[in-house]
Amino acid sequence: KVRNAFKEAGFKVTEGRTAIVPVIVGDDGLAFKMWRMLYDAGVFVNVFISPGVPAGRQMMRTSYMAAHEDSHLDSIVDIFKDVGKKLGVI
Repeated sequence: KVRNAFKEAGFKVTEGRTAIVPVIVGDDGLAFKMWRMLYDAGVFVNVFISPGVPAGRQMMRTSYMAAHEDSHLDSIVDIFKDVGKKLGVI
């Protein structure tokens, strides 16, 4: 659900069938700004920058579990969209 919602919003996400959904940002500075804005909005993600990932593949690593309700997931996606638009990621 979240992976598809991120794609529909215009985010670059990796394919997969796991509870981990990486959202590609592509720049170290932008990744840190996005991480901080998400954190301040109450969304907790892990930021990955180079050299931990190849240049151009900097990302927000999001993960989910069965305890997340649809309302939680919708809120996360809405916050991602707001932050993504403010930073020009989408």
